[in-house]
Amino acid sequence: MTIYQGVDASSYQGTIDWRRVRSFHTDFAILRATMGWGKPEVQIDRQFHRNIHDATEAGLLTGAYHTTLATSPDAAHREAEFFINTIRGYKLAYPTAIDVGDRSHRYLSNQKLDGVIRGW
Repeated sequence: MTIYQGVDASSYQGTIDWRRVRSFHTDFAILRATMGWGKPEVQIDRQFHRNIHDATEAGLLTGAYHTTLATSPDAAHREAEFFINTIRGYKLAYPTAIDVGDRSHRYLSNQKLDGVIRGW
């Protein structure tokens, strides 16, 4: 069985030296692209475009994810469209993903949270 090493990165990690990351036998990077929707200037991860470019240049395979803030299926659908528009044009080696776990989800029933995820 082959084991691959990877990292999850967003603007919280600051500017990353992806060649150095690769030198530690890291094979892939899953990068946060967006969070929420409606205000691209603050909801596209500040480092996403740089991270995906530099990680790819360093030889890492990449994937992208979205952190949802939605509390309804309609809002989740709008977030998904925003995410897709943000990652359009990039060649990803890994499937896209949704990150669910914001404080806004804490008090949603399982049924409502399921609706958010299905709406996305």
